[in-house]
Amino acid sequence: MLTICILEILMLLVNDNNMGQLIKTLALLIALISTSQVWSMNKVIYGLDNREELSQSPFSYLSNSVASMVYKSARYDYDEEISSFLSSDLTEYRAGKTCSDMRFREQTTLATCSGFLISDELLVTAGHCVLNYGQYANNTYTGSCSQNFWVFNYGIDSIAKDEVTVSSEDVYNCDKIVDGAYTDTKDYAIVKLGRKVVGKTPVKLNLNFDYTSEEEVFVVGNPSGLPTKISNKAQISDSSQKHFFTSNLDTFAGNSGSAIFNSNAEVIGILVSGETDYVLDQERSCYMVNHCVDVNGECIDPLVDKASGETGTKITVLNRYFNK
Repeated sequence: MLTICILEILMLLVNDNNMGQLIKTLALLIALISTSQVWSMNKVIYGLDNREELSQSPFSYLSNSVASMVYKSARYDYDEEISSFLSSDLTEYRAGKTCSDMRFREQTTLATCSGFLISDELLVTAGHCVLNYGQYANNTYTGSCSQNFWVFNYGIDSIAKDEVTVSSEDVYNCDKIVDGAYTDTKDYAIVKLGRKVVGKTPVKLNLNFDYTSEEEVFVVGNPSGLPTKISNKAQISDSSQKHFFTSNLDTFAGNSGSAIFNSNAEVIGILVSGETDYVLDQERSCYMVNHCVDVNGECIDPLVDKASGETGTKITVLNRYFNK
């Protein structure tokens, strides 16, 4: 049914000889379909929703350190100065309406994963964002490299209805995956960008972090593909696994690859998975955000007895690359 509707729309546009609108519609449809396929690693809200606009937080400077993975097919117009991308929003989810009181529901949803800069040409993200399950990377060129841009400064100031506009200097190709893995025990990737960054600042890494510490952690990325958000006031709940830890960060699909910071704004992890994002409100017949009391606490999701927490890859996994 979706395919038939798409074809009918395109035929109408062709018959009207409106090629500009046709190009924009094609880009939007491809972006919508592609985004729905990538958003498979769920996350959730614990207690109060702590998400805020990065640009309005004390850590707004991180906009030049974090990036959003965006399908190339979403870009419909660009020149040396400006790149324009078509996007959807959160008023619908899985062919159903979202509840009218849901936060950020009318903002754009462009990004499919998140990442963060560690040098003038290297960026880190979740392995599952750019690799197939079971795959290891060693200077590997993947389909993700050919299909995606990495975009900096995707914030609320860059959005309009169904469209995101950024400086073309903030849009980077992927050259290759220099190191990474997507397995049951590892989920990370180091991406080499197509050119050295301009006007960007690599994050600070804490490769010796004590994961038993009770200090507060926060995350910066693109929940549900939204403009870059920061979510704070969270703690690590379990760090017993060699390469993973869990926390009560408020994150969603699209946050995959997001940088997890300690209280000193040093990266200590890579967000990779979590609980279900949205659940159906039977009474209102709309989707709402899944809330959990806390890790090991009850959730709105009827399929979950107790929340297992949001999973992050320990940033210490990068020691293997730096010690080569």
